[in-house]
Amino acid sequence: MARRERILEVAAELGADVAYERVQMQEVAKAADLALGTLYRYFPSKVHLFAALWKTHIDGFVEDCWQSPGNDPGATVGDRLVALTRSLLDRPLLCSAMVRAIAVDYSVNPDYHFRFAEDRLCRAVLHTLGRDASSLALSRGGASEA
Repeated sequence: MARRERILEVAAELGADVAYERVQMQEVAKAADLALGTLYRYFPSKVHLFAALWKTHIDGFVEDCWQSPGNDPGATVGDRLVALTRSLLDRPLLCSAMVRAIAVDYSVNPDYHFRFAEDRLCRAVLHTLGRDASSLALSRGGASEA
């Protein structure tokens, strides 16, 4: 397993067990068998770490669980969003940590690339509904992806 993925896995385990405030970068580094400085090279803060977990979760969900539209695209979107919500709430402490991290991340740096996770989810919804997603603005900066 690659180092970055191992860090994310360890952070998810710790974040699922204790509240966000109690997860310490030192503990993440130790559990991932890394020096603290190495961890900080990958993720400069706990906010960046848990925001990356959010992006990974959303990306994985879209890739693994968002299949082609069924007979009723509206129901398909609803079903998939319910499934996403359930997947997040299966580990409420981790969900809370990820949401807190992206909320802080957005307020500090609104153009940060973790916003692309939501854009990917929006594109999946629009695709399921048979709508063109090519004009969807990314990261609220106005740039669009072709």
